[in-house]
Amino acid sequence: MREKLGSTHADFAYYERPGAGHWWGDECMDWPPLFEFLKRHTLGEGGRRDRLVFVTVDPSASSTCDWASIDQQRLSLEPSTIDLAIERSDQRTTVTGTTDNIRRLSIDPTHPDAEGVAEVTLDGGTPIRIDGTAMIHLLRGESGMWTLDKAVPTDEKNATRSGRLRSAWNNNVLLVVGTTGTADETTWNRARARQDAERWWYRGNGLVEIIDDTNFDPAVHPDRGIMLYGNADSNGAWASLLGKSPVQVTRDSVRVGDQVLPGPLAVTIVRPRPGSDIASVAAVTGTSGEGQRLAATLPFFFSGVGWPDWMVIEPSALSKGEDGIVGLGFFDHDWTIQTEQSAWRIAAD
Repeated sequence: MREKLGSTHADFAYYERPGAGHWWGDECMDWPPLFEFLKRHTLGEGGRRDRLVFVTVDPSASSTCDWASIDQQRLSLEPSTIDLAIERSDQRTTVTGTTDNIRRLSIDPTHPDAEGVAEVTLDGGTPIRIDGTAMIHLLRGESGMWTLDKAVPTDEKNATRSGRLRSAWNNNVLLVVGTTGTADETTWNRARARQDAERWWYRGNGLVEIIDDTNFDPAVHPDRGIMLYGNADSNGAWASLLGKSPVQVTRDSVRVGDQVLPGPLAVTIVRPRPGSDIASVAAVTGTSGEGQRLAATLPFFFSGVGWPDWMVIEPSALSKGEDGIVGLGFFDHDWTIQTEQSAWRIAAD
């Protein structure tokens, strides 16, 4: 990495501690030259920013640059880019530019650098006239044309809630253990919940609450992220939280859209929590027996492990790795199954 930076970037700092590994105490985090470097690169007040070039792969992590916000992607986790410029004259202030992999975009006409925007032209389309000073919300339709629209509906993917399994651990997550199945299923559900709580404590220095499904009351726990342990047959909260999901898991099978897959299978899934505009509900589950035991091995608290919105895995993954993934994907902007963002394993001839 130092060699790459040295040949492409003139302004960086590097220090290597002789004999040290990944972590050599608090000193490596409080290293004085690091903070001196950061102080030297503090952004000043500057002047007007008339051009924005901004890229994000996840609006829920980073969506806004000055006066423009990428509110919704077309394809999840693909780079989404804006290249926008402001032109000012005595007659009007206009924004022109290009976008890539963006379905919804907003511009703040009250921002000092974008004050009074009266016209927006994107991707060579028809100029859009702006009347007023309210937030400008733009939608790119299936035809590729941009139009004025309302703010992103809260039941669609947005910069607050855009999917992926670990997002359910936002908003003071609550772990809900399924106890309505067999004694063996309940034991597995409780063990996985405790395992996740201990990992969260150890890796994230966080404390989570674990309750049984029979004690879960949405009114008592509003707007909290939810992790469900168990399936539709073994967790009494499944019907109210994931009953309308296009991915369903029972004791014997898994359904993804119109496809029904017999077990044994493990499944991960994340959805918007019903009744909340901000929280998500996720499940790490499987069919009874091998599927449930496989679900207990899935390591979603490790750095570098990315999880999509849904995934179906068979037990052979323990020996075959990614070849044991049956299917996976991201939901569309309205949380429906979309072929373009889904992938299924193709059986070898």
